[in-house]
This record gives sequence, C-alpha cells and structure tokens, in this order.
Amino acid sequence: MNIEQKILYYKKNKQCETFHKLKIAVNGICKIIKPIFPNIEPLKYFNYFIENIDFDKIDKHDKKKRPTKEEMLKYCKALYYGLGMMLTSDVDDILFDYQSNILHLNKKQIIETHKEIIRFIGLLKKQSLIFGEEKNLEFSARINLTLLYEELCNEIKNGKWLTPIDYNKLIGQFNVTMMNSLLVSYEIISKNFIDLLVIKEKEVDDDEKSTLTGFQSTLTLPQIETLFEQLKGSYIDENTNPDHFKAIFKNEPLPNDFEPVKWIDKSRTRHENNIQTLYELLYLLKEYNYLDKTNFDTTATNENNLYRKIENFFAGFQNISVKNPCKIMQDTTRKNKLKEIVLSLPS
Repeated sequence: MNIEQKILYYKKNKQCETFHKLKIAVNGICKIIKPIFPNIEPLKYFNYFIENIDFDKIDKHDKKKRPTKEEMLKYCKALYYGLGMMLTSDVDDILFDYQSNILHLNKKQIIETHKEIIRFIGLLKKQSLIFGEEKNLEFSARINLTLLYEELCNEIKNGKWLTPIDYNKLIGQFNVTMMNSLLVSYEIISKNFIDLLVIKEKEVDDDEKSTLTGFQSTLTLPQIETLFEQLKGSYIDENTNPDHFKAIFKNEPLPNDFEPVKWIDKSRTRHENNIQTLYELLYLLKEYNYLDKTNFDTTATNENNLYRKIENFFAGFQNISVKNPCKIMQDTTRKNKLKEIVLSLPS
C-alpha cells in the first residue's frame, strides 16, 4: 500500500487506537499553529509516522504478531524524536518568520491579530486544563516527556512488551509538552504585539504631524519673528522654540520634532488657558489679510480643519470647538491689545 492507502486504511480501522490518538494530537497542534501559519498541513507528519511505525503491530494483542524489541524502540524513537524534531523545528521556523513579518503590519492589523492571539492563549490554557484532567498529566515542560521516553525504552530493554496504553501515554505527554511550548511562544508574541503597538502609535503620531501643514499665511519671516517676541511671556510660554512657532505660520508640513506651543493666557472666569484670546488673534490676522480664510474651515471631514490645527499647534486647551470661531469677537480691552500687536508687525 502507498501512503494515501495506508492513511485511509488506518482511518477506517477502529482497532488502530494509537494511530487515531496520534492523528488527534497532530491535528490539534496544527490547528493551534494555523493562526500564525495558515499553510501548515498535518499530512506531512502523518507520512513520516506511517513510514516508520506499523500501527497494526502496536495495537495487536496476538503474541505472535507483537513487535520485536528493536521495533518497539524504533517506534518510541519515532514518536519522541520524529514528532519532536519535525514539529518543534517547524514551529521554531514559523515563529521566527512570524515575528519578522509582524513588524510590517499596520496599527489596525496589529490590533486585530493581537485579539486572535489572545483568544488562542485562552483556548490553550483551557485545553491544557481539560487535557491534564482527562489524562492525569501535568501541563509541563519537555523534561517530563524525556523522562517518559527514557522510562519506556528501559522497560523495553528489560523485556517488557509495550501496550497501546504506553504508546498513547507517550503521545499524550508530547501533546501536553507541545501545548505548553506553544502557550509560552504565544504569550511572548502577545507581549511583542503590545510593544510593537506602542511603536506604531508613535509612528502614527509622527505621520499625522508630517501631514499637518501650518496656516496658509502671507506673514514674512520678520513679521513672524516680531509676533513671536510680542506674544512671548504674556500669551505663549517664555521657553517656546522659535522655529516651532514659525512653523505654525508657514504653509509647509510641520517638522517631525515639532512640539505644540503652550498658550499661557488664562481665562478670568474659568482659570484655564484662554482659547478665546487665541481665536481673537487668529481672526485679527485674517482681518488684516495675514491669514487666508481657508484656514478657518471647521468641517469635520477636513483633516486640516481649524480645530485640528489648534489641537496640534497649541498645548493646554480644553473644549477647543465649544467657542464659536466664525465671527469677529467684540471690541474689548483684551482684543484691542492683540490688535496693537498685529498692527505693530513690520510691513
């Protein structure tokens, strides 16, 4: 019989308990690996064992058809080293490739994939408890599998004929050990996703900054410098970076290291940073043709709308969109003082 015929034969033969246990174990492990390697197929592992193990002999109770001592050692070695070497090696390669590939995911893909990994961590933990209770096995490290393999080999050498229970115990312990290894790996991946998400969040913030442009302005460099000196200390923080202030009034992308300018003028009634004085300054600059009217679009679908510009250009404001910026404020002492500043700009 060829491999396909043997697989079909063992599948139909209900007496081949060891094959069925092995099939369940391999299918279960492959299913858990699927989220990070969709192309994994259990057939590769079935082929190996069918070539190296005569399951009919393992499950026969007829003394004349029992496997020899050499055959039993070969079968144990195939179950321990064969499954161990093939699956563990493949999983290591899969995890290495997966860790490399997730670096190229975007923020949304990271969040969605991380949810799937967390779900499988939960399933692994649940399965470990169920499997451990049914088989009376600990969800343990590989050392227990090694000890079991050595124990069975010693028993064979001392003349014991292994029963299907012995082989199934070896398969069961391997299944548990692989589950434990996968759980540890998935938890490492989960942590890496969290770390990567922090990096991606920063990249998104930087990307958003790079797409933001300053106000469309006719202000010359000397005028911006004069405005900066007039506002410093009373309206903007003394330690404001002059280059970052200048960037606000240039129709160019903000620099990647841009830090929002801290507006320090306080509201007399609410004792918070006064958004109204900023609006008054901006509308005075518009009134004297230093700022284009397109700067004052507040449409939500416009990613460069006035509210978003203020949110990204200036620090310390609350309720940016509550104040109505769509009309010139009344003439007040405060507004007149700002008007003097605007009129003092060099021509």
